Amino acid sequence: MLALADRRISLADALPLPPAAAALEVVFVGCCPMGRLDARAQRAVSELGFTPTAEGFDQPVRIDDWGTFRALFGAAPVPATGDPLPGQSMWLPQAVADFFAAGGRRAWIIRTAANADLSAYVPDDAAIPGFGAAPRGIVAAATIPAAGLVVLPDLERLAAVPEVVTPLPPPLPPIAPEFRPVGAPPPDRPVPSAAGGIAAGVPAIFLADLLGRICRTLARLRPDMQCLFSLPVGLDQTASPHVLADTAIRLLYGTPDNIADRPGLQVLAPLLRDDTGAVMTPSGMVAGAIAAAAERTGPWQSIGGQLLPGARVPLRQIGEEVAASLAAQGVGILQRDPAGIVLNDEVLAMPRTPSARAAGTQRFVGWLVRELRQFGEQLVFEMGLANDGRVGLALNGFFATLFARGALRGRRLADAVSIQQAAVPDSGIAYEIGFAPAFAVETIRLRFVQTTSGTTVQAVTP
Repeated sequence: MLALADRRISLADALPLPPAAAALEVVFVGCCPMGRLDARAQRAVSELGFTPTAEGFDQPVRIDDWGTFRALFGAAPVPATGDPLPGQSMWLPQAVADFFAAGGRRAWIIRTAANADLSAYVPDDAAIPGFGAAPRGIVAAATIPAAGLVVLPDLERLAAVPEVVTPLPPPLPPIAPEFRPVGAPPPDRPVPSAAGGIAAGVPAIFLADLLGRICRTLARLRPDMQCLFSLPVGLDQTASPHVLADTAIRLLYGTPDNIADRPGLQVLAPLLRDDTGAVMTPSGMVAGAIAAAAERTGPWQSIGGQLLPGARVPLRQIGEEVAASLAAQGVGILQRDPAGIVLNDEVLAMPRTPSARAAGTQRFVGWLVRELRQFGEQLVFEMGLANDGRVGLALNGFFATLFARGALRGRRLADAVSIQQAAVPDSGIAYEIGFAPAFAVETIRLRFVQTTSGTTVQAVTP
């Protein structure tokens, strides 16, 4: 507070600035031990056009820290009975905890019932063409304008249950601390409880078909979004690395002779295990590392080859030769490192189109589409559809900033981006934008169209 001598005029302290928007927002779809909405969560739900309900199912709720998640949805382990998979019977809480621990800033939670069928995660193809699917799961995630990545931890768990041939040993309970005299023998290790959870109610899942539905849903509703999915690989402790690779291909594509691109899908393998023996998904940890890298350097930055946070280990070690072969098929492999875990490469499941396989580049294109859409809406609000060159100047400034940050390659800005105004009817303004990402081997063209009905950004095939 600054006041003049007579205190009749004073300058108040500056208002705190609102937090900057997260560079990459991640949507989690799955089960939680409980659910409730506080006033802030209700506002976030209402802003997206949903009607808040007491149960909190199918509603995207914004979460900015782990404490808020615990307060709204709980995080205590849920006892499991009759489930061959050890650990919690819900994977979403641990995945969200891993996301924030890895540096993620903003998550959206779409809660599904524990006994929900697969349509709670992804709709049937018949419901998509006219966008007539119920706003659940991925369809609800598509309503979040700034979201760029969706994670489905409990769908991963449902897919893992049928892959367990021999039930894995359940996790060991922790040893309670106690005082022991020096020289006393160590206490006996606690006896693990019986394996137990959801096996009796697990729906029949042909994972390859389900992943295809996920890709088709995102392609029709939000082509700028990606889905991160961990394949249930590594559960068979007796399988050789080549058998594990064949399992990954079967789960992802169905049959090796019928492989098709799955754009927008980034898959990981194998699953992880913690020091108690509990099996868990790596998706939350990887999503957090991707979001943290987007904050530090930009959404175009790949985390391939970088050390990931956490003290988990892959269920099975997959050697370099098999890992490289799987990466060529569109599967990112988590490998042990003396200091932790490393993701060998960030790839999309697109073996038939290697030039578009880099997940970091496609994530950058999706981010760019969202930024340009917001940019167009802001231009309409500030200057309408004035065709006096100001839009072109603003676009040049936007891409000049990206070039300065290292997102585009070339010695000069003119080498990295081309912005040309296109001919459109009088009611709109359109620009053809071609740019060369810094980490890509191809040039990508976007069409930016601004009309009275809104802003459209489309990827244009070269």
